Amino acid sequence: MNTKYRFLFGLLLLGVIVLFILHNTLSTQARTIPRPQPSPTPEVLPNGWYRYTDKAAGYAISYPSTVRFSISRDAGLEFPKIRLFLPRSTGFANQVATITVYPNPERLLPEQFLLQNIYQRIYRGAMKLPSLPLQEIQSGQNMAYQVDLEPFLPALYIFHKDKVYFLALHMDMLSGTPPTLKAREMFFEIAATFTLLDKDNGR
Repeated sequence: MNTKYRFLFGLLLLGVIVLFILHNTLSTQARTIPRPQPSPTPEVLPNGWYRYTDKAAGYAISYPSTVRFSISRDAGLEFPKIRLFLPRSTGFANQVATITVYPNPERLLPEQFLLQNIYQRIYRGAMKLPSLPLQEIQSGQNMAYQVDLEPFLPALYIFHKDKVYFLALHMDMLSGTPPTLKAREMFFEIAATFTLLDKDNGR
């Protein structure tokens, strides 16, 4: 092989080696960069959690990277409904938490709102509504009203101005299995990150 062909072969071999090194380097970097779940405002926090913000609805919430996140538009709701599919490590494959924003234009008190809005939906057509097992708790920076009532175990209601933020952990709709203790712990940990964007400007 003459000198010219040796030179070209060496140059080609060098190019292949450089491309191989670049490919491995970029692939390694791509694997180490956090990938936020789909969200209108994806934000990766220093602790590795993701933060979802809905400016129109007036809130933000954070969730672990192991949680699968989805947004849906439900009929009759002004703002998107959020679903957080908890990981299998919490006990079951179908443990879901949701965040729903309900209008409260009359600014009803919690007991009034629950009886007129939520319980009427759950117990539609019932002869008698159940007693109201309502408990006021501190959830992160917010005062919330907790109700443990199937199929929500538990549910938190946060009242602010003309909106009610409904955070709920659901029973498994297929098996009817209540959420596990680990699922409840993760739910309350996520709920504690719930932040009102204009908390200082109203009730």
